[in-house]
Amino acid sequence: MAKQITQGMRDEAVRLVVVEGQTVRDVCQLLDVGPTALRRWIEQWRRIHDPLAEAPPVDAQVRIAELEAQNRRLKEERDLLKKSIAFFIRDSDHRSK
Repeated sequence: MAKQITQGMRDEAVRLVVVEGQTVRDVCQLLDVGPTALRRWIEQWRRIHDPLAEAPPVDAQVRIAELEAQNRRLKEERDLLKKSIAFFIRDSDHRSK
């Protein structure tokens, strides 16, 4: 028997990608839905909420959102590494004195 997906679940999935910038893959894993279905929901949402916008194809928009989310995560990781390096350098300086 197929899994029943409510309209509320669809709306939340679309919001996570479009508004929050999460990747399609992450949202699909979180909600246990297929990427094709999620991309279709996003496309439907965009047609309803912005029918006159001349936007790139949904696949390109989805890819951009995925890359932006990945970019944010990588920046967070970079910042954490910078802080770790600074901590270890300070710790090393204190030990050598």
